[in-house]
Amino acid sequence: MKLNTRYYVLSLNERSSRLYEAFRDTLIDIQNKSFPIDFSTVMNGTVEPALKHDQSREFIRTVDRHFDHYLRQDPLRFVVVGTENILSIFGP
Repeated sequence: MKLNTRYYVLSLNERSSRLYEAFRDTLIDIQNKSFPIDFSTVMNGTVEPALKHDQSREFIRTVDRHFDHYLRQDPLRFVVVGTENILSIFGP
C-alpha cells in the first residue's frame, strides 16, 4: 500500500462495529447515523444464546450494508479487523 493512500478500517467484534477512515497511521473515527453499530441495537436489545450464531450473521449483514454505502460513495481500499469468530462470519 502506498504511504499516501487513504483507506477504511472496519473493526468488528461481538458487541459492536466501528468504521475509520485512515491515512498513513492516522485513524479518523466515523461517527454518524450509520456507525458505530451496536449489536444489541440491531437485535432490538434481545440476545438469545441459542440463536447467537444467527444473530451474529444478521449483525454482520447489517454492518455490510452500512459499509457498502461508504464504498459506493468513496471506493477505497479497506482492512477488516476483529476476532477470528466474527471474521469467519464476515469473510467469503
